[in-house]
Amino acid sequence: MTIEELARNVAARMRAIDSHITTSAYRPLKPGEQDECPTGDDFNLLWDALLNEFSGAGIDLGRLVRPDIMTLDQFRATGRDCDDLGEALGDSRWDDGVGPACGRLYLDALYIERAMHSNGEWYLDLGQDGLISNDLPRLEARLYEWAVANDYCKA
Repeated sequence: MTIEELARNVAARMRAIDSHITTSAYRPLKPGEQDECPTGDDFNLLWDALLNEFSGAGIDLGRLVRPDIMTLDQFRATGRDCDDLGEALGDSRWDDGVGPACGRLYLDALYIERAMHSNGEWYLDLGQDGLISNDLPRLEARLYEWAVANDYCKA
């Protein structure tokens, strides 16, 4: 895929998502008019579209910007199943009497929690951005991008 094709794909995805964001349930909108402020879900759609397009083109954004960091595959390789995230992280916030939180631990410091009472769902909490999904690789990619931005992924 050429850079021009990648740019066209990204632009098309952005236009499609923007049309979703600027569609009102209450009235027709004028071009460029927005009914409500974009939500975290809207920005998640935009971010995922970019990640998918770049990943599909074989481009690791993190390595492109910072070649001194580990790759997404290297980051994923640090992941391990954990039956008690609170104990592994020395964090007592999970001591709520419900039982230990389990999930995947990365770099012995970051985690994706298995959603309680779910059928294969995972929960990723990145501050104000909480995501629940059955798609663990997608959540790992989001956690990796966050980890890179916060200097966890030095090679």
